[in-house]
Amino acid sequence: MKPVILGLLLSGGAQLACAQTPPAAAPAAAVGNTGQLVGTVLDAAGQPVPFATVALLNTATGKPVEGAVCDDAGKFALTHLAAGSYTLQVSFIGYRTLAQTGLAIADKGKVLNVGPLTLQAVSAQLGEVVVQGQRALVEEKVDRTVYNAEQDHTTQGGDATDVLRRVPLLSVDLDGNVSLRGSTNIKVLINNKPSTITAGSIAEALKQLPADQIKSVEVITAPSAKYDAEGSGGIINIITKKDNLAGKTLDVRLSSGLRTSTLNLSGGYRVGKMGFSLGGGLRGEYNTPGTFANTQRTTNLATGTQALTTQQSATNHQQLTGRYTFGWDYDLDAHNALAANAQLNLYNFDWQQDGLLTRTTQGSALQSASLRDVRQLTKRNTLDVGLTYIHLFPQPQHEFSLLTLYSRTNGADDFTNTLLNVGDRTVTGHLRNDNDSYNQEATVQADYQRPVGDKQLLELGGKGIVRRVRSDYAYLAASGASTEYVPLASATLSN
Repeated sequence: MKPVILGLLLSGGAQLACAQTPPAAAPAAAVGNTGQLVGTVLDAAGQPVPFATVALLNTATGKPVEGAVCDDAGKFALTHLAAGSYTLQVSFIGYRTLAQTGLAIADKGKVLNVGPLTLQAVSAQLGEVVVQGQRALVEEKVDRTVYNAEQDHTTQGGDATDVLRRVPLLSVDLDGNVSLRGSTNIKVLINNKPSTITAGSIAEALKQLPADQIKSVEVITAPSAKYDAEGSGGIINIITKKDNLAGKTLDVRLSSGLRTSTLNLSGGYRVGKMGFSLGGGLRGEYNTPGTFANTQRTTNLATGTQALTTQQSATNHQQLTGRYTFGWDYDLDAHNALAANAQLNLYNFDWQQDGLLTRTTQGSALQSASLRDVRQLTKRNTLDVGLTYIHLFPQPQHEFSLLTLYSRTNGADDFTNTLLNVGDRTVTGHLRNDNDSYNQEATVQADYQRPVGDKQLLELGGKGIVRRVRSDYAYLAASGASTEYVPLASATLSN
């Protein structure tokens, strides 16, 4: 491309020079001891080549001594030439450069006419032109707003919560709770599919998904019939990155810091109509000390007396999250395809409050005081396995899809309170809460869509969900420094 562009610029320069210089005059008698060189430049068909560039070089040194541009008739004239031997070069874009050597200019006003000079046309095939574009960070479509997270590199090393904080229409508080235009009644999908990962806590689920694995986030404010009514406030669809390159690929990303470290691996293998993909992400948080303080003032409406309750403690937490995926797809033919996927999400959270002091005073009198060390452990693991069949009709946007999905989340929410004496911090007892649970879903969904006219789309579908939820709860206590717990209460809830 560069030689062609340079040639175009030279051509433009030649045209400008010709526009500013009167056409070459007919040969005239030489003056003094200088000579002239005149001629005409034609193409293979005998037609003049206007604005061709003519250069005269000294044969001995190879340096140019004179130059000119042909007029509309292809004629040129080089004047005031000293006696000597010269080489004439004629060039123009689209023609092969012509070089004529051994031209001798004699003294005493010799006029040398080189006669018609014929240029041979030459064809050059340009290399392919590659036009590259970049998606906008935010795209507004008919039924959704799309945030292209892969274009935003500021969230690398974070999780899905960091990405959603940048998505228009969404709000994320300090605890990671998400709302859409003020409503928390939302449904979160991953690659257009539901998952039990979001059934317990959306905030916890988002922390299990590394930001580096997110391609885009779609905010659907007016869900169509394809989506169920569980997200009446709107749908958030998180699209993860997929490797469609032929051959073998492997991508490794590692970051480390004083408080957070991440490791992300992704790979793919594709041959013919079949492809496989593997992915994994691990993120750890540590070294996060802090403080906790809370103040509550309670007023007795009957007596008007007030009680002040204060809490304070030192805090620390550690967090380890991971996400591992496997994908398989196979193109049966041009209109039918199968795809299977499996993903495993892990979430481990350890929250500690050391020396949680709670004091209640009324006026200047101390009503009560307690001191304890609190530790909360939360563990989650979610498995999603799905199989999808898609049939594409010849008409664009005319398709039928069948989705089967199995999801299960196992969770454990436990905490322990070590009761301490306020005066000397000796252990006076223990309290413990154990809560094991699971959420299991099996989904079968069929969808059919067909365009009606240019601006309308007909959608029909059906969905069946079999869901089972179970929670085992136990509350235990131990007296003194003993760790032999005695059950105080227990329950089993299932649905």
